[in-house]
Amino acid sequence: MLWIAAVLAGVTGVSGQSNKITTIHYGDRIEIDVLGSFEFDWRGGISPEGFLDGFDRVEEQVYALCKTEADVAAEVTRLYSRFLREPVVTVRIIDTSGRPNVFLTGGVRNPHRFRLARPASLQELLVLSGGLTELASGEITLFRRPDTSCDPASNGDRAPQTLRIKISDILAGDPAANPQVLTGDIVDVNEASPIYVIGGIARPGRQLFRSELTLSRAVAAAGGLDKNAVASRVVIYRREGGTGSIIEADLEKIASDPSIDVELKPYDVVDIGIRGRERRQFPPVVEGFGPAAVPREELPLRVID
Repeated sequence: MLWIAAVLAGVTGVSGQSNKITTIHYGDRIEIDVLGSFEFDWRGGISPEGFLDGFDRVEEQVYALCKTEADVAAEVTRLYSRFLREPVVTVRIIDTSGRPNVFLTGGVRNPHRFRLARPASLQELLVLSGGLTELASGEITLFRRPDTSCDPASNGDRAPQTLRIKISDILAGDPAANPQVLTGDIVDVNEASPIYVIGGIARPGRQLFRSELTLSRAVAAAGGLDKNAVASRVVIYRREGGTGSIIEADLEKIASDPSIDVELKPYDVVDIGIRGRERRQFPPVVEGFGPAAVPREELPLRVID
């Protein structure tokens, strides 16, 4: 899906944005400078409660979390004015390296963590991560913690948020599907659940589960039956709710009557019978996470001598 990266780049209009974030976050180092006075200058960070940590030049605490540099400068000016004549106060964020990272994982080519020093959109981060992989299921989940970011849309609500975004809406250019990613956000490009088709099949291995995926479609997607397959002897191994079940199917009967085709579910293992091989006594064990994942007994054998 490299083409999706190009499409995302076009939709996003990614450019070299340089507008710095001037809102104070956890992990920031702050500098207070008073014109003409070294005695009242200060440097430090933010306490867990959101105040300037260790700022003891005045009796009152100064709340700085999610405030702008100008907001904090105005508050410090007000407090200093009680004993200084017309103080000129400048507040600057001098170090943002301690801010919580953004994590982007799941169905992208190059999972990343990002440290944001300027605003960034979801689409921009997807492009920087190389775009989506074939494992992407079609939905993105964005989890936002209340204690790591400054969301202007929260209106003071410090509850965690979960946003669910459809990839189709991103590609369609829907602005609502391209939120600004904030410090500390966890973004997961949801991956599709797998099913496995093994045994007498041309290309045994993993497939991505899609809605309304049937047995006959999964067999076709795996290249069809091989010359040693027994079409009438198909076994589907299924696990649901911690219990296992076995479904028997006959591809010859399904070809004559599509209404009896079996609808597959995530993590089903479809075992096509092979001429001369007895039916398995136990469900096969599949391993691996790529498209070539196959049961242990069907992996290529290498002799070390």
